Amino acid sequence: MAYVSVMGGTYESFFLPEIIEKSKQAGYMVDLAAAIKGQAKVPVITAGRIATGALAQKTLEQGRGDLIGLARVL
Repeated sequence: MAYVSVMGGTYESFFLPEIIEKSKQAGYMVDLAAAIKGQAKVPVITAGRIATGALAQKTLEQGRGDLIGLARVL
């Protein structure tokens, strides 16, 4: 395995009020990747509303991921 890309949730969960609210927060899935990173022996990609370079840099500097996955922001 070359890397692990960490995302969370299911199609159905994205309609739950608490998930909708949480998903509005910048970097809302970074904690999931950070938990996996502590156990993984390969690079971990984190994502989830990382829409600024500053947040991406902070996430990497804090060791909460090795790479930043981007989709919507691009």
